[in-house]
Amino acid sequence: MNHLLPESFGAWRLEFDPYGISRDPEWLAHADLTEDILQLRNANHLDLVLDVGYYHDRYRVFVVENSDWDHPVDAFESTSASATIEWVYSAISRYA
Repeated sequence: MNHLLPESFGAWRLEFDPYGISRDPEWLAHADLTEDILQLRNANHLDLVLDVGYYHDRYRVFVVENSDWDHPVDAFESTSASATIEWVYSAISRYA
């Protein structure tokens, strides 16, 4: 069990999670550096998606509503896995 996840994680459905965010606190450290690392969908607001990927030389996280990838609700990018994890957990709580 990933004891670092915020309580609000229950408001999200796993859409794509090959690295086990719910099981492993080090999920991002084990991830392949690809565009497809994690995707969550808000269970209460199905049009809201949180997406994590690796693009060129950095992690990028997008919160997207109504599939509008050109105009994300929120976004973050970093070369640091730990900073990315912190931002993801914060976004999980903010958008729950």
